[in-house]
Amino acid sequence: MFRLFCLFILTATAVYDAEKLEVPDASCALLLGTAVIATPSDELLVNSVAAACVWAVYLAVRALCSAMKRRVPMGMGDIKLLSILALSMGASGCFRLFAISGILSGLAAAALVAMKKAETGSEIAFVPFMAAAYALMLLEDVDVYVP
Repeated sequence: MFRLFCLFILTATAVYDAEKLEVPDASCALLLGTAVIATPSDELLVNSVAAACVWAVYLAVRALCSAMKRRVPMGMGDIKLLSILALSMGASGCFRLFAISGILSGLAAAALVAMKKAETGSEIAFVPFMAAAYALMLLEDVDVYVP
């Protein structure tokens, strides 16, 4: 039930992110509270390391982009969501989610550029691709949920 709730919140957040290019704090608060409640405490402790690693990598990329005078490729809201999902999914699940999201968003960006609907420097919402990747990961584990 927890994963379906996460998918519901991610889908609602994806719609908002696609329109406004921002992640509402309410979505992060709902997912964080649910992750803390639904994840067993021993897993939560181990998974908090994965969430901290998400932030460490983001801050390193942010510093590198600043030094190179480039724009940061992901927003703070995307990182908040990814780190919260890392609390419940662990490092390997978070990495898979990020990899699938990156592939999906890259394909969509390439298609938009090819169709001349966007330019190479255009911004694109990332949460819709996180939600799609999460749904794909749920489908992979569907035998767990079907009695």
